Amino acid sequence: MPDWTLLHDSEEHTLREWGFQNCAIKEQSLSTGIFSATVPGYMTATLPFAYRDQVRLKYGGVTKFIGVTMPMLRQGEGVNESITLRFGDPWWWLNQATYKQAWWDATALSSYLSANVALFAEVTAGTGWARRTVAAEITGLIAHCNTWFGGNVMQLGSLLGDGFDAQPVPQRGASLSHEAALRKVLAWVPDAIQQWVYSEDPTVAPTLNFVQRGAATARTYSFAEGVKLTSQTLTRRDDLVVNGVIIQYTGINADGSFVGYTDSAGATTGVGVVQTSVDLTGGAGGGGIQAPNVTPAMQQEYSVESEEYDASDPNFWFKYGNTGAPNAGCITVESGANVSNDNGCGLVWISGGIPKRRIAASTSLAIVQANLRLTTELSDDGEGATSSIVERRAMRMELPVTTLNGDYTLNIQDQIVNMPGGAAGQLLVLVAGGLAAKLLAAWSTPKYEGSLEITNLECTEAVKLGDVVNITGGLDEWSTMATPVVSLNRKLDTGTTEIELGVAQHLSLGEITELFKIGQLKAALDMEQQSKGDTPTGSPGTSSIPELVYPAGIVCSTLAVQAKNVYNFNGQYLYSVDLTS
Repeated sequence: MPDWTLLHDSEEHTLREWGFQNCAIKEQSLSTGIFSATVPGYMTATLPFAYRDQVRLKYGGVTKFIGVTMPMLRQGEGVNESITLRFGDPWWWLNQATYKQAWWDATALSSYLSANVALFAEVTAGTGWARRTVAAEITGLIAHCNTWFGGNVMQLGSLLGDGFDAQPVPQRGASLSHEAALRKVLAWVPDAIQQWVYSEDPTVAPTLNFVQRGAATARTYSFAEGVKLTSQTLTRRDDLVVNGVIIQYTGINADGSFVGYTDSAGATTGVGVVQTSVDLTGGAGGGGIQAPNVTPAMQQEYSVESEEYDASDPNFWFKYGNTGAPNAGCITVESGANVSNDNGCGLVWISGGIPKRRIAASTSLAIVQANLRLTTELSDDGEGATSSIVERRAMRMELPVTTLNGDYTLNIQDQIVNMPGGAAGQLLVLVAGGLAAKLLAAWSTPKYEGSLEITNLECTEAVKLGDVVNITGGLDEWSTMATPVVSLNRKLDTGTTEIELGVAQHLSLGEITELFKIGQLKAALDMEQQSKGDTPTGSPGTSSIPELVYPAGIVCSTLAVQAKNVYNFNGQYLYSVDLTS
């Protein structure tokens, strides 16, 4: 392995110098690719690889793999001890967080992120929604994942094949990881497989491409060239060939009228015809027609009293400053009037409770400060002499402030509508024409299963995951079979590349059946609710708010008082105390 090197934390060494043995890169369709290596020795040894550290694997100076450090396995049996290291390729990030989309709060006139997502729907919070293609959904997924982790973990590259233009019925999903959501999306392009492209520029994120079988790069191998077929036969899977696809959508519109639509391609009768009925009304198990079912939203009502304030106004300091002055006329704001940490909240929060979920966005604890002069007139001594006390204070205090004033309602439970219609109140706006033809194109060609093992001096075979393979020197049909590469295992120590050919998990007939199950295909007919915060039918209920925060819990407090007292008797100063700092 002289030309294989690993870069970690600015240190680059050959795999042998790192002490690695049994090095291998395993890639599988729609899964995290793993570079693994064994470090023999004490299982308690300290290695320089921390969880989520990034590594870059190179051959001849060219990057072949970028990954993050996964939990290491420490093992021992008798006198034999070792540590197994695993590094996951960028696909690893797709399974580390939940896919979220924007929902619109019509009461607060602001958007918030929710794990209740609609696949194949372009939702613009506060505006509306439209159906979107598989390609657009993949773009949104990858962009959200990349942004969620601070950028530069991955970027979407090419989508090769016309199946990505499909527009399935919008489909709801809840609490899905990016990987789980992506698998649901790619189920509608069942012959698509991922490929990674790595740049030598560390500022450029790894590029994720997807390729369909018909657009994939073809690799041709021949028995005469010493390619060894490790399985005894190459199996032709005629049982997975689909001759026709029929999708029948049925349901009712928001006005109660029945509607039906059939999308079909290929044969309509005979063996190999996949047929399904999709009930968009929400009927369990494809039950009978039923009217829209609305569960009203639940709202909370609350009131907030607040008022504007001015740190340069003596009345403000008399009311909130705890100065001890008998009236506002005794206070003069000399200089230094300033407000900070108010976070855009321009009102003093006087009374009323605010829900805890709105505290962070609607309130703050402002710091108000000013230099004050307090004048107190003393009584006449009976001989015409007057006296007064003049006190100067540099005051700084905390004050609860808010953006709210008046009566409000807060949605605590979204309205749930099983069948409110679509953007225009009609079911057919959700139905995807031409989807059957795209599915048939992916399923209608024969599939083959098998494996190849190629051994070279170095593990440099050019084949990639998602390429298609033809074999010459065998049956004639093998030379044009174009069967996809669904798994690769590169053993760097021996120069061996193991190629698994056949049908990826999401291409199997079982996955096809699951795709059309009514329970799986829950149409996302509540797009109006997500995009505009309302629905065509149903009136919200109200309830009291269980947990409110009141300003009494955040009292005004004087943080610092710096004073100079001057007693004035008939114009004569008696004594003075210097201002402290």
